[in-house]
Amino acid sequence: MGTSGMSEEKAYLKPIGRRLIAVREALGFKNREDFALAYGAPRKTFEKYEQGLSELPTKLMLWLRDQYDVNLSWLISGDGEMRPAASRAPAVVNELDDGMVRIKHYNVSAAAGTGLVPVDEHEEQDDIILARSFLRRLGAAPDQSQVIFARGESMLPTIPDGSLLLIDRSKTHLVEGGVFVFRVGEGIKVKRARWRADQRIDLLSDNQLAGYPPETYTRDEIASIVPLGRVMCVMRVP
Repeated sequence: MGTSGMSEEKAYLKPIGRRLIAVREALGFKNREDFALAYGAPRKTFEKYEQGLSELPTKLMLWLRDQYDVNLSWLISGDGEMRPAASRAPAVVNELDDGMVRIKHYNVSAAAGTGLVPVDEHEEQDDIILARSFLRRLGAAPDQSQVIFARGESMLPTIPDGSLLLIDRSKTHLVEGGVFVFRVGEGIKVKRARWRADQRIDLLSDNQLAGYPPETYTRDEIASIVPLGRVMCVMRVP
């Protein structure tokens, strides 16, 4: 097939790319890098999607549908509307004009010990303003980030009692050794995750010498453990 045939074959991707740009802008992402960061892909990969040089993977389309209520029929063919009327408010409402981002601070504690109340059942207490460049260096998606307190000593010395935790709610894929906020039953906990060869999972405390042993969950019990986000930064008073 000649060069012209190949370009004609990919021509249908151009309007899809333009609609993807429209989605990004409607959601409040001012630049491609932040949108790629929220999804978890390199910026150059998203650049190819928006320029119509690569097909959108099914995983990306399902993420747009499930996370932001994007109408996939509209995204693929232009039929219908981008999003239902109830979902049209920009997802990112914390963008400031000077390169700063307003992060929601929730009046709730994640226990470094016994679980406390769930994150999403509380209104924010005070917003915390951070530089977008700082969040970018951490690898945190600004529109999915929030700040909560940590209580207890089970994660010492990594997380002292009373620390503020910056968590990214978009990062729920368990990475070996990463620190995550988990919903466990009626409460939430801050722990490290470790998969075992027997398909069980350990939630680990850093302060094991003080009597905080691993919490082991069987394969049947794993469904009761819900990762709410990864801890990207620990902030505390010296």
